[in-house]
Amino acid sequence: MGYDWNTRKKLEEDYKAQWRKKNQLGLLLLTPEQKRLLEEMDGWYGWQWGQKAVRQVLERYEEGEKPSGFMKKHCKQLVKCCVPGELLEDYYRIIDKYNQFQYAGGIWRRSMRSPDYRPFMERAFLLLNTYRIFGLFAVGAVITNEFIPSGT
Repeated sequence: MGYDWNTRKKLEEDYKAQWRKKNQLGLLLLTPEQKRLLEEMDGWYGWQWGQKAVRQVLERYEEGEKPSGFMKKHCKQLVKCCVPGELLEDYYRIIDKYNQFQYAGGIWRRSMRSPDYRPFMERAFLLLNTYRIFGLFAVGAVITNEFIPSGT
């Protein structure tokens, strides 16, 4: 038996089932809105990610509000389900530092940098999904100084 679309799909479905079983109690505590967000995140693949539920949540974002405060207020239980407990504070620290780093805004806009957090809020959900899938986020280790020796 070789590796093909069907075997990959089976692996993915098995992984999702195991994740849901492991987080069964936390999933029961999700609000209906957070359940919609999780369902939407399940369908994200690379650049093809739907943003309908995310954008509905972000309508409540207040200017100047830190991403960690927003996520704690509106998506706290979802974050607890997706981010391993020992990495929870790292997740909040990373999303609060997003506006300090530029990112590519698409092929027509080379890079994006802003003191405002609003342009970065959708990326907080992308990072949340990465934590959910992989249980870690490599860039977070650099931002949180995990790989940088103390004193440098």
